[in-house]
Amino acid sequence: MLAQRVEHYEMSAYTTAKNLAQQLRHSAVVALLSKSLAEEENSDQLLNQVAISLMSVAKMPAAVEQAE
Repeated sequence: MLAQRVEHYEMSAYTTAKNLAQQLRHSAVVALLSKSLAEEENSDQLLNQVAISLMSVAKMPAAVEQAE
């Protein structure tokens, strides 16, 4: 899914920024970026569940045809 690709880019950007903030010892920035990263990871997991559901639905007609 395209939305997951966007989430992965965002997670990469937040991880890079967080690592830089850690090196610069900006703990407040690290905390904010960690929160944002966790939100993006959560979104990615939700999108993954949607993708799995859609794949199941896409396979359903074949299963129905085999039952007939």
